[in-house]
Amino acid sequence: MPGSPCRTLSESHRFTAEYDALGERSDLDDVMIGVTTAIATRPDSFPIINQEKQIRLAKSVESAHAPPFGILFLIEDDNVVELLSIRILDESDEDFGD
Repeated sequence: MPGSPCRTLSESHRFTAEYDALGERSDLDDVMIGVTTAIATRPDSFPIINQEKQIRLAKSVESAHAPPFGILFLIEDDNVVELLSIRILDESDEDFGD
């Protein structure tokens, strides 16, 4: 998207550990690229789920090729977004991020 600033994505230790715990998941690769690109280019478009800490939630859409997952993140400043947590979602994850 011309004119859209792309922010740097920074991974917290927790995010990295959770992502690594998912193991080799080639089924997530394409979806992960799409979600993280959206976070990097349009972080303000995702809902704030924790007003006090300004934490936002990005959810992937369900696909035949990959399970849905959610990423919690924080807009650090005009240049950096910190990825805080990731997990595969199911029906019991309505409170993810609370």
